[in-house]
Amino acid sequence: MLRISRWMWWLVSGIFVIVSLIIFNDAWFWPGKALSAPEMAYRKEFFNFFDSVTNLLLTLILIIFLISLVYWLNKLERKKLFTTLIIGCSLLLQLYLAFNFKGSQGIDDFDVRQQAAFLAAGSHQWSTYFYFGPNSGAAIFFALVYQLSRVIGLGYNTVITNLAVMILLDLAVWSGWLILKRHEKTNAQESYLLLCTIFIPLYLTSLFTYTDPLALTFLMFGFSSLDAVFNQKQPVTKVWQKYLLLIGTGVFLALAVYLKTNTAIAVIAVLIFIFFNRKSFKKTFLLLVVFLMAFAITTQATSVFQKNVYHYKVVKNESFPYSYWIAMGLNSKSEGSSVGAWQDIAKYHTYQGWSKHTQKLIKQRLKQMGVSGLLGLHRKKMNSQWSLGTVGTEMRNYGLTAEVPQSYSNFFGNQRAPLQEIQQIVYLAVWLLALIEGTFCFRRARQQIGQIEYLLMLYIIGVFLFHTLMWEVMPRYAFITIIPLIMLAALGTADFTNWLKLHKFTQRGYRLATIVNLGLVVGIIWGGFNNLHYTKTIVQANEPVISQQFFRQEALQLQPNQQISEKLFLPRAASLIQTSVLPYPQKGLTLKIANRTRQVKIKNYQNGTQPIKQLPTGNYQLTLKNESQVPIKINYFKVEPLDILQQPISGSTKRYLSFALMNPVKNAIYPSISYWLIFLIALAMGGLNAVYLFNKIKTV
Repeated sequence: MLRISRWMWWLVSGIFVIVSLIIFNDAWFWPGKALSAPEMAYRKEFFNFFDSVTNLLLTLILIIFLISLVYWLNKLERKKLFTTLIIGCSLLLQLYLAFNFKGSQGIDDFDVRQQAAFLAAGSHQWSTYFYFGPNSGAAIFFALVYQLSRVIGLGYNTVITNLAVMILLDLAVWSGWLILKRHEKTNAQESYLLLCTIFIPLYLTSLFTYTDPLALTFLMFGFSSLDAVFNQKQPVTKVWQKYLLLIGTGVFLALAVYLKTNTAIAVIAVLIFIFFNRKSFKKTFLLLVVFLMAFAITTQATSVFQKNVYHYKVVKNESFPYSYWIAMGLNSKSEGSSVGAWQDIAKYHTYQGWSKHTQKLIKQRLKQMGVSGLLGLHRKKMNSQWSLGTVGTEMRNYGLTAEVPQSYSNFFGNQRAPLQEIQQIVYLAVWLLALIEGTFCFRRARQQIGQIEYLLMLYIIGVFLFHTLMWEVMPRYAFITIIPLIMLAALGTADFTNWLKLHKFTQRGYRLATIVNLGLVVGIIWGGFNNLHYTKTIVQANEPVISQQFFRQEALQLQPNQQISEKLFLPRAASLIQTSVLPYPQKGLTLKIANRTRQVKIKNYQNGTQPIKQLPTGNYQLTLKNESQVPIKINYFKVEPLDILQQPISGSTKRYLSFALMNPVKNAIYPSISYWLIFLIALAMGGLNAVYLFNKIKTV
């Protein structure tokens, strides 16, 4: 059994090296290339990365900097100072984002936010979205957060929800740090904290009410508990403690699966990890039984809890069969994404109809593609999900917000390219370092059993294969692997540094490394001028000042000469209006936005974006009046009074109109300051690398 176990981890680490090579290659040469279907062409405007040579040079500079950082942190006082500094920077970033970015995407995350508000208010009627959207756990979590927010007198407060998710993510990061601490890898914890802090999408995702950060948190709790059971450097000696930790693993992973179904891959990974570890058959069997019982009991408990406390139930005729998602993943026209998937089944109205039709689609698509077509699709799916360091945040923006911060364009607007470029470099560095760690694990797999690295690799491989071979793909589906991936990168940094020490890198070797570092610096200067055209390329966009654009709406009837109005506050001047107040084109509607000093009036108004006379900051009233002789249907949305919305329609407490006030903006893809700042930071890292290398030349 021991021999089989060693071969198993040798195989896992070997597959991980191959997966890492594929992903690194895609992220380096073709980031986002597979997102090329006509339906997804709109994504292209967000991808403005530097050329591949410049990106590689920047990545290598960052990796050498991480290695030199390990050298600098050779004293306890420095480690404490660095850790305090990194944690402080991370907390400041999180607080800035939590307090300044208050909004919602408008689809999916707002469905969760809306349902959470209703649950917090005591209404247990579930939206039809949750009949097929597996986000009920997230809705219940945010309902509990809203209830706390209301108890302390803050209402449905978005800052509180932002902070709640970020606290959970911090606990997830801390769980990873604990694992690294137990394994006593020199300075791996510091590299890990730095990479987590500079990987900004980890925290940008927290600004939207998705399941991913919540599931990732409980996943890391589970991995940390399991590592304590199997850790050999700091072993748990008492048997009852081991089994308590194993029960905790089952509970935490059950909660992760409850929040996001595809984290069930982690459960399979844990079962394989336990089975192929150095234990007797009897002990292995007992460990598996305890883990599975804890998982099964917790899974059943969550089901009973949401059914009895929140009256949630799955309506089978409204939910999608598994074959729907598999057919979606086999759609070559959308590269296996969800684009256009609903059109495939729109003419069917029952679960049985959907199931039968999608099973037929699966057979048709497999037959049409053949082996070569299927392999080509899988290759595109890999690129689509794994080539972008933005891991889903590249398409995030606010469809609903009461106020857009000044820095909005740098994170979610038309000036997001510099941040995305930085994230792509960090992403490349993380995958390259994880590849290095995979190589080290491959070399020592036959001598080392029971290490957490193999579980992390197995889990990432599982997510990679599941979406590539079976399911739909989206960049954000890679999010649940980010912390395990950064852990492997940190271990890769530590192992590579230790390898340099063990092999006694000579003075000649460090001199050669100094020349390489100088070459990288020169190359980066070249890259700065080679990509300069981005600072001269102008992009246009309509940036919201306030926005409440609802996706799923109801309709009311406005009688002749009848009007409805909604009060709003404009935090900054605006010169464009966009609405979807009419369910279809109708004549006779007059739109007016006015206060005591300003007025904009548009007769025979239709949906769309229209320029208006600039409205300065202030309180206004938006009025819709039917000036025709026949009734007009008007869209509205029903939701609790969230702080990201304006005031409800007059005479109502929960009804809102769908509109946005915006400004047209023109900016360079890369503002000159942001552009040159990237290269200045890289040159500064190159300078610090040179100092490290010169010191090594002197001491060797």
